[in-house]
Amino acid sequence: PPLLEFDSCGTGSSAKPSYLSSSTTAIEIDESFEGCPSSSCDVLSAATSGDFIVPASGCTLSSGRITLSGNMTVEGRAGAAEWPEIQALQQHFSVGSGLRLELRYLTLIGGSNYGGGSISINGQGTELVVASCKFKNNQAGYSGGAISVSSNALAFIESSVFDGNSVTFSYTGYGGGAISVSYGGTVTIASTQFKNNIATDQSRGGAIRVNDGGKVILSGGDNVFEATNSAGAGNMTYLAKSSSSTPPLLEFDSCGTGSSAKPSYLSSSTT
Repeated sequence: PPLLEFDSCGTGSSAKPSYLSSSTTAIEIDESFEGCPSSSCDVLSAATSGDFIVPASGCTLSSGRITLSGNMTVEGRAGAAEWPEIQALQQHFSVGSGLRLELRYLTLIGGSNYGGGSISINGQGTELVVASCKFKNNQAGYSGGAISVSSNALAFIESSVFDGNSVTFSYTGYGGGAISVSYGGTVTIASTQFKNNIATDQSRGGAIRVNDGGKVILSGGDNVFEATNSAGAGNMTYLAKSSSSTPPLLEFDSCGTGSSAKPSYLSSSTT
């Protein structure tokens, strides 16, 4: 027989189309396919894996951070005038153990944690994919106001905005107002804007801090670091290395060759 299935959108008779029997557990997607009704916020808050569409009205993660137990994809609506907001009472997502988190067409706002105010990702084989998202007003105590990537994890970020994220503790060993990368973590960034991100007082890297063994690849020529990012040192990006560690790396990828292709703040002797 053919099958029409409504998946991951909640339960309850009030949510069911009238033509389904009382014994059927289902819920109807609205005609504009904006996603599940508001109850989907509760479903997302309680989830640790799966695929979810956030309604246009946004969500608040009522149960605190989501710690993944399996792969997860969370999306808003492509082409929407405003991406739906996911508010957090603490950190939005914690990803480890070789899992994968994909986020698209969302605004992640108000997250807080010691490391990775919105998202922390760590561990070999662990991946984060961010496309067309905004990270706004998230904060971390130590590192990565929005995102912290460490321990050989991989992150891919494109067509996104980091605005007003911060690291709040003042110490030279802390920082990365928007992103912190360390201990073999790698972040590839394309077509992304950084503005108003702060590493407080003595902390380093207003937008990005790259620590021991970390690597950041700025891909293409259209990443934007505005002068409104600020820190005790390295308003845009700060690279930090302890004496016995693998040095951090900041790589400019696919930008051509010759002095005309180089950012103005690189010396003429820099390749």
